[in-house]
Amino acid sequence: STWGLESQTGAMALATKDTEQFSTHLVCAGHARGVTYICYVTEDGYSAENGLKSALAADCSGADMSCGPFILSASVDGRPMVRDGVTGDWIGTFEGHKGAVWCIRKAARAPLVATASADFSVKLWSFDSGLEVRTLPHEHVVKGVDVTSDGGRVATGGLKKLLKVFDTTTGAETLSNGDGLTAGIRMVRWVGDQTVLCAGGDRGIRLFDVRTSGPAVRVLASPGPVSSLEFSHDGTLLTAASESSALVFSAATFEPVVTLSMAAQIESVALDPSNKRIVAAGRDFRVYRYDLESPAAPVVVHSGHHGPAHTVAWSPDGAVYASGADDGTVRLWRTDIHTEYGLWRRPVASATGDAQVGQ
Repeated sequence: STWGLESQTGAMALATKDTEQFSTHLVCAGHARGVTYICYVTEDGYSAENGLKSALAADCSGADMSCGPFILSASVDGRPMVRDGVTGDWIGTFEGHKGAVWCIRKAARAPLVATASADFSVKLWSFDSGLEVRTLPHEHVVKGVDVTSDGGRVATGGLKKLLKVFDTTTGAETLSNGDGLTAGIRMVRWVGDQTVLCAGGDRGIRLFDVRTSGPAVRVLASPGPVSSLEFSHDGTLLTAASESSALVFSAATFEPVVTLSMAAQIESVALDPSNKRIVAAGRDFRVYRYDLESPAAPVVVHSGHHGPAHTVAWSPDGAVYASGADDGTVRLWRTDIHTEYGLWRRPVASATGDAQVGQ
């Protein structure tokens, strides 16, 4: 591998008091500034954030977890990273951006990663080597990016208020459409290979047909600006965060399924693989977990971040969910604190009396 190697701090265990229970969580240090986006990718090629299959590193083989799941993280420090999704240990860093990185996404069936940056560019990277493949220049800050399943095209959006599509092989821009957009774009997501969802500072989530430069073919309602947009693990549901609301839509019809009123203003929401639980990143530094069958109040409220939480993602096996925040850390939280998983073993007493991860 030609990934840039350097000294990195691995995951460490810290004790934190949650609502109604104590839970030890893992802190993954390494980013020098706030974490803006995280997503999971697993060894069998399942991209947990969009329900699609993907091929991972070329040297992945065997039945162990050495090739996944992975956590991809973007940060204001301009150095997107790859981590082991079970232990949180650092694997590699994509080196090359000269500004904050707002989003990182991977192609579904190709070893191609795309990053959106404040340096007015989207960069394409080889997931096998970590090397830059191509730079796609933009006229303004780029905040959202997504890649088609075959890695052939990327969709981008940002402060220019334009949805753009590029051919990844040639770098040619094939679409630039700002019809109906009055505010910056924060998130873009491919729906198949002919339509793209985009959302941001405007109310509503817009679905565009990228074969033409016309207005959105559909607008999904939201109470305010939209700060996150993700598909469920099985691809049947679409989630969005808007102010203090978590929105869940059918991915087949885009009709609303449920709207949850959260305990705080939120930045991001994610569903577990069963689609029965949802986790939210709070601007009040907390991470909230709800049961969709009784969503009146959070089941667990996690404290630990030292800044607003911006992004959350649930692991493909449902055992862990991750959060990223302004404090520069990715934190891993167990769904069931009594289950051994990764670095989590039976708790042992430390010298201070706090619960620590046993080895």
